Amino acid sequence: MAIRHLLPLSWRLGDERVARSLQRFALVESDSAWQFLRALEVLEKPEHKAAMFHDALEEMSHAEGFARLAARYSPRPLPLPREARSPLIERPEQLGEFLAYIYVGERDVYDEFDDYARAARRPDIEAHLAAIQEDEAGHHEDAERTVLNLVGSETRFVRLQREARWRRFRESFMRVSTGIGHVVSTILLGILYFAVGALLAVPSRRRMAPRGLAR
Repeated sequence: MAIRHLLPLSWRLGDERVARSLQRFALVESDSAWQFLRALEVLEKPEHKAAMFHDALEEMSHAEGFARLAARYSPRPLPLPREARSPLIERPEQLGEFLAYIYVGERDVYDEFDDYARAARRPDIEAHLAAIQEDEAGHHEDAERTVLNLVGSETRFVRLQREARWRRFRESFMRVSTGIGHVVSTILLGILYFAVGALLAVPSRRRMAPRGLAR
C-alpha cells in the first residue's frame, strides 16, 4: 500500500527524486551481488557455486540497469555511495541462515517489484522491473534447492525462514525509525533555529552596526 500510493506522489516532485530512488535500487542489487560472491567462499559443491555465481552476475546486471536509468532521469551526475557494506556471511556455519535470508528476501523483492512497476508509471522503469522479476524467481528457486540440500530438514528450513523473516522485520523497523528520527530532528532544529534567530536578530544588528560605521 505504501509503495503504490506514496511512491507516485514522491516521484511527481521531479525526475531527480526518481533518479535517487533508482540509484538506491542499484546499490541494493550490487550489494546482493557482493553478498553472493562472498558466499562462494563457503560453498563446497561445484553446482552450488555455479548457481550462486550465476545469480551474482544477474544481480550486477540489475544494478547496471538501475544505474543507467538513474543517470537518464538525473539532471546532474549522481554522487557515488560511501556507505560501508555489512557482510551477511563470514563463516561456513552461517550458510544455512544466509540462504534462508536470501530465500525470504527474494520472495519479498519479487512482490515488491510488482508494486514498484505498478506505481512507477514509466515504461522504461516498468520494463526493467518486469525483467528483474523473472530473474528473482530463479534466485528464489536456487536458494530453496541449495538450503534444503544443505540443512537436510524441512523442519529446520522452516525455522530458518522464520528467523530470517524476523531479522528482516527488525532491519525494516530500524530503517523506518531512523528515517522518522531524521524528519523529527529536522523539524525541531528548524523551529529552534528560527525561534533563537528571532530573539537574537535585534541584538546582533546592534552589535554589528558600529563595526559597519567604522568601515
